[in-house]
This record gives sequence, C-alpha cells and structure tokens, in this order.
Amino acid sequence: MSDAAVNPAKDRANERAKDRNSLLDALLPVFRARGFEGASLAALAHASGRGKASLYHHFPGGKSEIIASLIRRCVAELDQQVFGTLASSPSPLVRLQRCIDGFAAYTDQGKHNCLLSTLAQTSPEQLEPAVQERFQHWQAQLEQTLEELGLRRKAARHQARSLLTQLYGALVLDRLTNRQRNLRQTQKRLKKDLAKIAKRCSK
Repeated sequence: MSDAAVNPAKDRANERAKDRNSLLDALLPVFRARGFEGASLAALAHASGRGKASLYHHFPGGKSEIIASLIRRCVAELDQQVFGTLASSPSPLVRLQRCIDGFAAYTDQGKHNCLLSTLAQTSPEQLEPAVQERFQHWQAQLEQTLEELGLRRKAARHQARSLLTQLYGALVLDRLTNRQRNLRQTQKRLKKDLAKIAKRCSK
C-alpha cells in the first residue's frame, strides 16, 4: 500500500480536532468578556452558531471542559508569543522589548482581554495550580533576563513584577474605559524605561 494511502480513521480524527478548535475560537470571546460564571450555555451556543447538544458532543464535560481547553490554549500561546521571546538569542534589552510587543500583539493592542486575566478577576478557582506555577515561571524568566540586562537580583525581581503589573493593569483599564490607549502607552513607556535601565547598567 502506498505511503500516501488514505487513512479514514486518521482523517476523521483530524476533522474532529479541526472542528473542536473552530468551536474554541468562537467560544473564547464569550469567556474573555464574561468570565466562567457569566458564560451561559445559551450564550456559548449562540456564539458558536450551534445548539447545546453540539457543544456537549464536542465537550461532554460542558463548560468545565471548554474552559480547561481554552486555558491550556491560552498558556501555550503566551508561552510561544510572549514569554518565549525571552529565550531567544538577541540582547536582553531586545528580548524584553519583544516580550512587551508580543503581549500587545497577543491582546491585539488591548482590544482583547487575556483569558487568564478575566478568570483571575471573576473565577480564580478555575486557574489550577499548574497555571499559577506557569505564571511564576514566566516571572522568573523576566527576572533572569533583567539580571542579564544588568540589574541585581532584588531589583530584577521588583522590575519583573512591576512590568507584569503594568501590562495587565493597562489591559484592565482598557476594558473599563472601552479604549485601547492605556496598553499602547504602557507598551511604549516600558520599552523606553528598559532602554534607560540598559544604558545605566552599561556604564
């Protein structure tokens, strides 16, 4: 049999995975905007364009299974698009600035909230210890890169926390004011501040 022979079972599995991912794309905005409790099955069904039965077909565990899948996806995307930039080869300053830009791009310049941020404010019990540990890992990555930039450990720890606080705080303000100005301004300011730190540490 040819290597290119069709595998019906594999094709069906791929189609199911594709359909499931398409559903998650449609459901994510509801959870980002309303949180776990506010995302009713009726709202989820409406957003997906399918009935509740279809949702349960793909996610037998209901909302809990859906949110768990979305959290895993969110963590993976933040790993790749945002904090993954800290492990690349350019200078520490470039890596840190790319991390900030990656966060802005991930939230579409503040137009979209981060699912983890929404859940932390509305349903923190949905964030399992593994997610919290991952966030601590990201903060540790920031601290390490800031040390490479020239800051001492204590100052690097403070700066890493401040950076995360300002990014997520600006995102929340954009949601409260219905504007996308706060994150953009914070993005520019943080990058300038890091450039000043790099310059000061190089002397």
